[in-house]
Amino acid sequence: MSASPLINNNLRTVGFGLWAGVFGFSALLDFGSHFSVPHTQILLAMIIALTSLSLEAFLFFKIAYYFSATSWRTTKWHTFFYESRKGSMALLLLSFVWFLTVLGLQSTLILDLLTGGTLARGLGWLYFAGGGIGLILGYGIYIFIMFEFVFLAGWVFWTGAKALWRVGAPNDRRDEYEVDF
Repeated sequence: MSASPLINNNLRTVGFGLWAGVFGFSALLDFGSHFSVPHTQILLAMIIALTSLSLEAFLFFKIAYYFSATSWRTTKWHTFFYESRKGSMALLLLSFVWFLTVLGLQSTLILDLLTGGTLARGLGWLYFAGGGIGLILGYGIYIFIMFEFVFLAGWVFWTGAKALWRVGAPNDRRDEYEVDF
């Protein structure tokens, strides 16, 4: 017996919400700790910020699609990204960039912990404020964030693989239409 579509959509909404929250918080934490970017690297910082914001916007789009009150507004975009070749090609390119962004942000957070950056200082504060319980809570939060990034990278990879399949597969369905904007 399978779960009802409402429960499945609610679980997806919660999952995409967790991804959006953790990714957004981690991206802000990362960019906040490196706010004084040298003028020679401003273009690189802007590209990384824009790719992070585009992933965050797409995660909010997925939340809106699976949330029953707003799904009627996002159905046209969902059809564009997941059923047309043009949208699948855009999603393929975006997922490649997003995959690199997620891996880069995850490695930055790991290095932040190893070098005593902002995240490490926050976990240290939990240890001093809560003792052993704070230490367990801090490591639990850190492990949760790392697992969230692993699953987010897996979802981005799977989304890109499905988009590659839709772009590269022969079009045997002659009666379908392409959604254009």
